[in-house]
Amino acid sequence: MKLYCPACDSDQLSQSKPNSQAVDFMCAKCEQLFQLKSLRSWNPRKIVDAGYEAMLRAIRADRTPNLLVLQYSSTWLIQNLLLIPRVFFSESVIEKRNPLSSQARRVGWVGCNILLSQIPDDGKIAVVSAGVPVLKRVVREEFSRVKRLAEIPRRLGDGLSMSSMPSGGSGNLDFLCKNSTNQRKT
Repeated sequence: MKLYCPACDSDQLSQSKPNSQAVDFMCAKCEQLFQLKSLRSWNPRKIVDAGYEAMLRAIRADRTPNLLVLQYSSTWLIQNLLLIPRVFFSESVIEKRNPLSSQARRVGWVGCNILLSQIPDDGKIAVVSAGVPVLKRVVREEFSRVKRLAEIPRRLGDGLSMSSMPSGGSGNLDFLCKNSTNQRKT
C-alpha cells in the first residue's frame, strides 16, 4: 500500500531521514509529519510509544506528528490503518510507564503509552478498515474536518477569553467533536 497525504492532494509520503526522532514519513508538498506504529495484535485501548519526557516536550511545543497505527495479519497483510491527527495529542492521552528495571540495558528509562481510548472517535480516521482501503477522498474530508481544531489556541493566554470559546471555554474540544459527529457522512 502506497501512503498518500491526508492533508493535501499529494499522492505520496516520503520516508524521513534515518534516525529522525518520532517522524517516519513526511509530505514534501504540505510538510505534514507522520509517525507509524505497527503491530500484529490490535489493542483499541493503548499502544506503546517512546520516551515519556520526549513526548511531553513535543506536546508542549506543539511538535507532535500525525500518528498512523497499522495492524497487520500473520501473513503481513494490512488489516487496519488508523490516522490520528496531531491535534488530538494532549498530555491526557499519554500514560507514563514504569521505569526500566535494574536488569535492563537502559536502567531507569521511562517510556509512555498513547491511550487510544482517551481520543475521541472523531480523532480516529480509518484509512484501511478490515483489510479494505477507505476512499482517499473520504479520508481527506475527515482530516480536513478535524483540522480546524488545530486553529483553537491551546492556552487562553493567546488572546481569547473564556466567553468567546464554545461551551464558555470548558470542554471546547469535546464540544466540537460531539457536534461534528452528528454531521459525519458515513
